[in-house]
Amino acid sequence: MNNAEERFQFPVDIKRVTAGPGGEVFLVIGRKMTAVVDCGMAFCGERLVENTKKALGGRKLDYILLTHSHYDHMGGLPYLKKEWPEAVSVGAQHAQNVLNKQSARNVIRELSLAAGEMYRHSQQLSAYGLESEDIAVTYDDRDVSVDRVVVEGDQIELGGMTFQVLETPGHTDCSISYYLLEKGILFLSETMGCLTPDGDIMLAMLKGYGQTVRSIEKGRQLMPDCIIAPHYGKVSDSLIKNYWNSVKEKADEYRTFILDRYQSGLSEDTIYEEYKSEYWHNITKNQQPLEAFEINGRLIIKAMIRDQSEYL
Repeated sequence: MNNAEERFQFPVDIKRVTAGPGGEVFLVIGRKMTAVVDCGMAFCGERLVENTKKALGGRKLDYILLTHSHYDHMGGLPYLKKEWPEAVSVGAQHAQNVLNKQSARNVIRELSLAAGEMYRHSQQLSAYGLESEDIAVTYDDRDVSVDRVVVEGDQIELGGMTFQVLETPGHTDCSISYYLLEKGILFLSETMGCLTPDGDIMLAMLKGYGQTVRSIEKGRQLMPDCIIAPHYGKVSDSLIKNYWNSVKEKADEYRTFILDRYQSGLSEDTIYEEYKSEYWHNITKNQQPLEAFEINGRLIIKAMIRDQSEYL
């Protein structure tokens, strides 16, 4: 698939402002307005603000586009809102509903703290200019919110740069992808595939196989010129032509792995242990706390069992 040199090669008006491991953040600069797509992890939120300010070159941040409400995609949101209180956070109605719940905010904080501890002594920090003492999770919960709710087809104008909203549920009910019309660039939600540094595809179909494959098909029909994948960056031109087939094949792989075991009589707990043995490999361990992996894994298993009659 891609190599390291290709992953972060963008037009001059798109800049990578990622502050630490675990979540990519991209700044898009229009003639009139600016936006970041996702916010990464909370533990490096202060560095995210520094990176974004530098990339803005004196301009202000206008929009914060959330692909969904998980901690590793919106953890930096309160840090950005503290620096730019007038910046408008954008997301789905379900994301707004989730983030309005204190219980959900508590889970986000707990997972953010777990991620911070996981990365505190990680060798990955040095690649971002971070030290263990830079790891901190300190923010105001009131800044964890969605200001503007968007739906399928809505547009966000930056001036010569227009984002179009695509609802792409499957990973979560609130998953959104953003298509930059003028450049043919699709910023994927996690529903439509994550790539590991070595190019392997990972999926977390928390809301079911059916929703996921329908979202994948929506991306296929759009036929973007460029794909930017979460937790990764730009997908190489050589892969784009077969990208959607590859993601669909991975969805089928996960579904078959789980349903074969369920239909043979294994309990959900046993299926999870085998799922962890198969997919909790070194790359995943370096990117995701076990707490988050287990939450996702058990939800995926339940979703596949619940959704098992679809597409048979």
